[in-house]
Amino acid sequence: MKIGEFVSIKINVVVDFDNLEQSRDVFSGCAVGYCMLGTTRKDAGADGFVKVDHDYIMSVAKLSKDSNCRQFHLISTSGANKNSPLLYTQVKGQVEEEVTSLGFDQLFIYRPGLLLRRERSRFVERVAIGLMKPVTYFKPSWNQIKTEHVALCLIAKSFQLGKGSEATTQIVNNDEMYKTATSFAE
Repeated sequence: MKIGEFVSIKINVVVDFDNLEQSRDVFSGCAVGYCMLGTTRKDAGADGFVKVDHDYIMSVAKLSKDSNCRQFHLISTSGANKNSPLLYTQVKGQVEEEVTSLGFDQLFIYRPGLLLRRERSRFVERVAIGLMKPVTYFKPSWNQIKTEHVALCLIAKSFQLGKGSEATTQIVNNDEMYKTATSFAE
C-alpha cells in the first residue's frame, strides 16, 4: 500500500443515518474510514443515545467494510466495557467488540478521556476540568485530551500502513493519543 492511496478524501457529504444504505456510494473507494459519531443521554435520551452510538456507528462500519475499507478508525471512550452497568461505557464496549468482529485489515480504537472542546462543553465537564487542573499541570494527558490532539492522532495513525495479511486491532489510550499527537505536530 502506498501513501498516495490515502489522498482521495470525500468531504461534506450529507447522509441520512436512518437510511444510510441509500448512501452506499459515498463509501466506495475509501481505503481509510473515520467514525467519530456520538451523543449523550442528556441530548438524545437513552434510546437516542443507543441509536447514534451503536446503530449508526455499526451501519457506518458495516458499509465501510462492505466497500473494502482497509483501515478503520473508531472513537470510543476510556472505560469502554460491554459488561459495564453504565449505559454509556457498555454501549461503547459493545460497539468496539462488534466493529472488531468485522475484520478490518487495520482497526484503531481510540479511548480518550474527557474531551476538551472549544465550542461546547457541558457543565459537568467544566467542573471536572477545573478539579483536574492541578494534576494536568504536571501530566497534561491525564484523563483528558484536547479535540485537536485527537484529530492529530488520527491523522498520524492513518499513516501506519499494515504489512501482512493478518488483521490487526490497536487500542489507543488517552496517554498514547496525546504523545502521538504532540510528536506528530512537531
